[in-house]
Amino acid sequence: MLLLSETWFNEIIKDAELSFDGQFQVFRCDRPSRGGGVCILARKYLKMIRVDIETSGEYIVVDLFANCSCLRILCAYVSNSGLSDIRLERTKSICEVIQTITCIDKPLVVIGDFNLPKIDWQAPYFPEGVSSESLFFNTCQECNLFQLVTEPTHRAGGILDLLLVSNPELISKICISCPPVASDHFAISFNIHCEDDIPLQPTCLNYKQIDEEAVALHLNLIDWPLFFSSCEDVNEMFYRFNDCCVFLLNMFTPLVQPVNAASKVLQYINRLKLSLEKRPHNDYLLSKKLKNATLRYRRLIESNLNLKDSRTFYKYVNSRIKGHTPVGALQVNSAPCVSPIDKASALASHFASVFVAEPCSPENILPREAFSVSFPDQDADLSEQSVYKILVQLKSSTNFTPDHVPTIFYKKFALFLAEPLSLIFQRSYSDGLVPNLFRQSIVTPIHKKGPKCLVSNYRPIAQGSIACKVMEKLLVQHLTNYLSKNNLLDLHQHGFVPNRSTCTQLLVMTQDWATFINNSESFHCVYFDQKSAFDKISQELLLRKLRSVGISERTISWYKSYLSERTFQVKVEDCLSKPCSAPTGVPQGSCLSPLLYTIFILDIANYIPAGVRYLIYADDLKIYCPIVSENSHKLLQTAVDGVSRWCLHNGMLLSPSKCVVLKHGFDTLEYMLNGQLLPSETITRDLGIFISPSLDFSFHICHTIKSAAIMLGTIFRCFTTRNPSVYICLYKCLTLAKFLYCSHENLI
Repeated sequence: MLLLSETWFNEIIKDAELSFDGQFQVFRCDRPSRGGGVCILARKYLKMIRVDIETSGEYIVVDLFANCSCLRILCAYVSNSGLSDIRLERTKSICEVIQTITCIDKPLVVIGDFNLPKIDWQAPYFPEGVSSESLFFNTCQECNLFQLVTEPTHRAGGILDLLLVSNPELISKICISCPPVASDHFAISFNIHCEDDIPLQPTCLNYKQIDEEAVALHLNLIDWPLFFSSCEDVNEMFYRFNDCCVFLLNMFTPLVQPVNAASKVLQYINRLKLSLEKRPHNDYLLSKKLKNATLRYRRLIESNLNLKDSRTFYKYVNSRIKGHTPVGALQVNSAPCVSPIDKASALASHFASVFVAEPCSPENILPREAFSVSFPDQDADLSEQSVYKILVQLKSSTNFTPDHVPTIFYKKFALFLAEPLSLIFQRSYSDGLVPNLFRQSIVTPIHKKGPKCLVSNYRPIAQGSIACKVMEKLLVQHLTNYLSKNNLLDLHQHGFVPNRSTCTQLLVMTQDWATFINNSESFHCVYFDQKSAFDKISQELLLRKLRSVGISERTISWYKSYLSERTFQVKVEDCLSKPCSAPTGVPQGSCLSPLLYTIFILDIANYIPAGVRYLIYADDLKIYCPIVSENSHKLLQTAVDGVSRWCLHNGMLLSPSKCVVLKHGFDTLEYMLNGQLLPSETITRDLGIFISPSLDFSFHICHTIKSAAIMLGTIFRCFTTRNPSVYICLYKCLTLAKFLYCSHENLI
């Protein structure tokens, strides 16, 4: 664990830059202005929860859980700048924090830069009156804290950095040494006696080193029609096929062997670290050697990157710039969840809560008027040739899947697996039955924003069976072709539709708005925000809508089996939660889901009156029209009510507080949604572009320039290689792409 004071961090420096490629959890408290700040970096296997204290100041409080015990840690920085009264107020604040977090049942460790060199901790003496020194010392006495630092911690002398503990037996091997970074303070290293189990590294298969010749030989010898001849249904067919694939994987795939091209440099770094602990704290030369060796180690790692292997290259880039935040200790109903299985169960319960079905209006029980169809629906093309084309286009990923067969296996042996998969798909389609493994998924929780100890701040990323993904792609082709031939795709929908994108939708909208402005017309635009739209879809209603657009009964039977009885498990580290049911919605992460949602929302046009224009991108909806009189305002309000009524009839939910109204003229007119006033804004973010009703892009340009400059600085901080090709590649994909988005994207 690293505890840092006076970090000088700000919002430009992301957590990924501090996490050492995801090896550390990051807890930060940055000063809003320049300077100051504290940070705690803890190994990802440590079970820690941040404790929120309302008192102002630069500090972090965390609880460290180890087996059945809990240790509370405070890292603080108290600045010595300003007048004595201001310094006294800062000391009062940190003393109040120490008194607040002191517990009888939790040992306490306090460390930081308190800037109180006048305290003689061996023989304390304070003149009469209240001073920062006397106040802090008395607080330590009151809270029964022992100060363990006895040597100067600053190059100019004086004990500025303190280590205070409620139980001195917890701490051992205190060492004051020269830090391997530029600082006028020395580093304090010490051991905390806190028993905990360090998880072992799981054994993984090295799929890239699989014996391709042996696997191909075995697959080539299988007579697949004979292999499946005794299977009673498609479920048994896929289980037999999957067992065969898993057997070959385990038989001919070696385990991952850790290889480090810079192992000698790493050994040298470890030797320097041991030497630094034994030398006096003013050994600057040794500290400089450690810093240079660390820099050399990073350069050796980056020199081995292969720009032609884009997957490996960008995986390393993301680890340095974005990082992957592991799921730390969670707090559920004021109780900590620290073990992987408890965290997985807590997250699974939260993710399952969004699937509670909303009641639909009785109107939906009645059959809807069918769309006119010129070309009847035909059976999907699930031939061996079509399956092979999809297999060879798969990415060579090694993600964990419910059936334990990664994507790279299907891609490597596409020539041998196309036939059995085609037989399974055809049987599944003809019987209207989906294999059970097709309806299972593994969910990885990804932190969004906010406190990392709250389950509500994580979003699910689902990984299903790769074989199911291949069949979904074939059915997407079939469904898209059918909808296109019959002109059933909504012309106002720009998401997941061929030859349409965010750029085409923004072009249509800005063209309309520019026309209004050129004609000296006022206009208003309402943006709607739906809550978990893909998870709230009524499956029964979706099947009715599929039937209304002319989809054949055979295809609908397959979709019914595909959507029903779906389950998911949340994966945290190597632990899986119990299976949870997903009774509503379409599968998260499926390429088929956006197209199904597009069909589900086709009838929303019936709820929007003529004269009001609307645009959709996936589940993002906006409506707008010119405002020339009170009647125009009423017309747009009627459209808002119509969207609300469609959501009510279809079991969907809107969030009025997240909906936005943009106004160009008639600024006093307001709009209501379900009895709540919709907020008005002057600028909003629309599909990645900051836009205003006047079509003034100054804010967007300034934001893009700032974002690109920050990214450029991040690149130079995160990478030390001297290879210019790496920096050119990083500039094009991370910085230049920000300028070219929705402008000249074809030049990338």
